[in-house]
Amino acid sequence: KTLEPEGLTRLTYLFCAGEKKLPAPVVKLILRRLTFDNRTVDIVTAVVLHHDLEIRLEDYFFRCQLSRLGEDVFTILLRLAAAGGRVSRTEAETYLARAKDQPVRIADLAVDGRDIMALGIGEGKRVGECLNQLLQIVLRDPAANTRERLLKLAAGKLQGSNPQE
Repeated sequence: KTLEPEGLTRLTYLFCAGEKKLPAPVVKLILRRLTFDNRTVDIVTAVVLHHDLEIRLEDYFFRCQLSRLGEDVFTILLRLAAAGGRVSRTEAETYLARAKDQPVRIADLAVDGRDIMALGIGEGKRVGECLNQLLQIVLRDPAANTRERLLKLAAGKLQGSNPQE
């Protein structure tokens, strides 16, 4: 069984509403027994796990949550928070729309693993760590997502310094 976004929100609300909230592992077990597809199970379980997330109306917060949770999960969390009166739906949608236009994933960076390896970092785990560090910088300052600036920051990290431009 596959659900559209509105159906995912409603299904999630069933598990998050009321005083007795089910733990995420129990929700996962129930959804598997009801033969929902893996995507639905993963999204609903993640929302149940994070349903108490305190929503802050800040661009940086929205970018970080989109990066950490993904668009589907975070959008449902916002809908649930709006339904519970914890946040204004229109304000949340405005912040979400702005955050969606910003780089929030490693794939959104102006550099990739090949660029980092060309700096002499080598292959493997260190490349991923460097890209993750660059993503954290870009989440704080989306204007830093230029090829030149990210390569300069990565080269600085390679030399052991930590330029926080």
